[in-house]
Amino acid sequence: MGRHKMATILVLSAALVAVAAFSGLAPRAIPLAGAEEAAGTRIISAVGEATVSAKPDIAYVALGVNTQANTAAEAQVKNNAAMNDVLAAIKQMGIADEDVRTSQFSMYPVYGDERPVPGAAPSEPKVVGYRANNTVTITVRNLSRTGAVIDQCVKVGANQIQHVTFALKDDAKYRYQALEEAARASRGKAESMAKGLGLTITGIKSVHEVSAGPTFGYVMYDRAGAGAPQAAVSPGSIDVRAEVRVEYTY
Repeated sequence: MGRHKMATILVLSAALVAVAAFSGLAPRAIPLAGAEEAAGTRIISAVGEATVSAKPDIAYVALGVNTQANTAAEAQVKNNAAMNDVLAAIKQMGIADEDVRTSQFSMYPVYGDERPVPGAAPSEPKVVGYRANNTVTITVRNLSRTGAVIDQCVKVGANQIQHVTFALKDDAKYRYQALEEAARASRGKAESMAKGLGLTITGIKSVHEVSAGPTFGYVMYDRAGAGAPQAAVSPGSIDVRAEVRVEYTY
């Protein structure tokens, strides 16, 4: 009797499940939120670019002292003496201590140029001395004095004039202008594409700043050029570039 009741219950349960499935009561997969909307979104993507030029208002001069001696200690002493003269000259020109920083220091051996003797066993290169190099970066806030700073440092012992970098103290105004123009350029491209396809732009789905920022102006120097009576320095202009990618709906 118990077995008969159990079989009846199982049959009834299976029947209820089948009825629920056909009547829509059974659980079913729920689509992800926004999936249907995303599938129907039609997009035109366009990248806009713009460049704004500005006059630099600050310069960074990288220069230093390179010395060589028989020993590392001697090379260091010579380098310190020469660099102290350079730093004193910089200070005398009214440049603040916080505007002078050490950007590179190195000490390495110098090997002799010995040619191998035919038939002899190869030998290790011979160290004939040591070279010390100390480079500082000077922030020049008055661009008209950039050439004078270089000349004065060379006069007192600087023999490594690497480069001058021109920049902007605050590039935000130019960066925002470039971004605005880049966004307009993107809109113009998108409208041209839409017109060619017989479509109409209805809105904006997303906006991404791909890149924005200034490029720096560099002037390279060599030792001969830096030793001229007056180092000629031309700041030129700084280009602030921006790139914007926009997705338009239609």
